Amino acid sequence: MKSIVKTTAIGTLVPAALLTGAPALLGSGLAFCALGDFWLSRNGERAFLIGLISFAIGHICYILLFFSTSAALLFLLEMPWVIAVGVLMMMGGFMGRVLWPATGSIRIPVMVYIAIIIAMGIAAISTIQNGSYVVLIGAGLFILSDIILSTELFLLPVKHKLCRITPYFVWAFYWLGQVSIFSGVVFF
Repeated sequence: MKSIVKTTAIGTLVPAALLTGAPALLGSGLAFCALGDFWLSRNGERAFLIGLISFAIGHICYILLFFSTSAALLFLLEMPWVIAVGVLMMMGGFMGRVLWPATGSIRIPVMVYIAIIIAMGIAAISTIQNGSYVVLIGAGLFILSDIILSTELFLLPVKHKLCRITPYFVWAFYWLGQVSIFSGVVFF
């Protein structure tokens, strides 16, 4: 039941993207993230890695989508966006430093994922040139959900009292992030 609920919550956005004529990269990103939800709802390191790879591919779809205008990269060199890019890169470096000793045998895939999700956040900054912050807010919520999830999975002791509430924050921020990305691309 958990797998069905987690997968369909984002999976229902895939046909919505198709019906609204959204770019194929949005639908692909949503589909890979829904697949990641399925695998992360399963137990075991293999399922976790497949989920991580699925999300990484989803983020790459988002990166390509957000950078789809030729002026996107030049926009990031303008103030204050260059500062925002720097902050995101420092945050990624910090998370990599903190998670490196805690992730054991999967540290390399986790580090690659951190780089990809930070790149997605940077790409989302470039969407502001269209006059809307909705995609950026969505990417920020997505990143926040991953920070909380990685803290829960790798840094907190298993029976820590925060582990009782972190799943609710992870899911709320993640779902709102995905809906914001969808809405920002389709409606704004």
